[in-house]
Amino acid sequence: PNDKTGYCKRHDCDRIFIETNFVEISDQEQGKINKKDALMRFEFVEGLVRIAVAKYVSRPSPVRVGAKGSIRANATHGELDVADYMDRLIHQHLLPNCPRACKVDRDDFRKTRLYNEDVDMVFRRHLSALQNVYNFYKLLGVTRVIGGGGRNDVFELSMPEFLALLRDAQLLDQGDVIDVFSIREAKLNFIWSRMMVIDELTSYKRMNNLCFPDFLECLARMADAMGYPTEEELRAWGVEFGLTKRLADKGDPIPTLREYFDKVQNGTRAIPKRKSSGLFAKRSRPLQEKLHQMLTHMFEGLCLTHGSSSTGALIRKLQYLAKNHNTLGKAYI
Repeated sequence: PNDKTGYCKRHDCDRIFIETNFVEISDQEQGKINKKDALMRFEFVEGLVRIAVAKYVSRPSPVRVGAKGSIRANATHGELDVADYMDRLIHQHLLPNCPRACKVDRDDFRKTRLYNEDVDMVFRRHLSALQNVYNFYKLLGVTRVIGGGGRNDVFELSMPEFLALLRDAQLLDQGDVIDVFSIREAKLNFIWSRMMVIDELTSYKRMNNLCFPDFLECLARMADAMGYPTEEELRAWGVEFGLTKRLADKGDPIPTLREYFDKVQNGTRAIPKRKSSGLFAKRSRPLQEKLHQMLTHMFEGLCLTHGSSSTGALIRKLQYLAKNHNTLGKAYI
């Protein structure tokens, strides 16, 4: 909005929001999905078109009104249509002011980092455990369904269930832990990992949840952004992979990867934060190495939370709990 001119003021944007969001829906289920105080994707696009018309069509004709850098940048007012005004709104107002997370091409990660044989082999190595973790946590929200009723048709993982998994795995920031994911970063990776749907109303659950391949992609995105030291650095600090073991000669515990984040980085000789950590940092290591570390870290946290002594014991416990999923839900979500 621009309250200094007579075109597209803040109250005009408020009016456009109301007009765009008003839809007569006869289907009761779709009426509950399309909320009165929020825009769905198709309504958001319609709102932008309405704003472009309000901002440019009704104002006096300037000499050049085409979007800078477009093929019609020098076009006059009479030569342009609504599509040109929409182009200008996007390039001159939306893109320059959008945060970086809004401009991410989710396919870049898939093509350059995810889709290769080495990453596939890491997932295959942990496939049974990952499938059981996914099957367990997708059942936690059995009572939370749009429209009410049971959730016997649940096939996918929702955002609250995914965050519950990360909390149990101790992969979310906990104040004094360095380089673990924030809730905002976890949500962004969740959103980037979802596949696009054509119709939001008829595919609402699919649009808002992760199927198992989406879940694997989300874990890979998290691993790529986490600041894990190299295996050489970890071993130099006495950190090994796997669950806590005992040295045969001394009986002292060997620090695990989880304990590295809990203790080693908070010590007086902490390894500096890696430049490759973060959502938008330049990557310096192959994804498969970081993915193996992150999955090990995740299973260690889950074993601790569920009182399991090994990944195999964790799988058996999650299988048992999943069969009795009617008792799950409120304790986690």
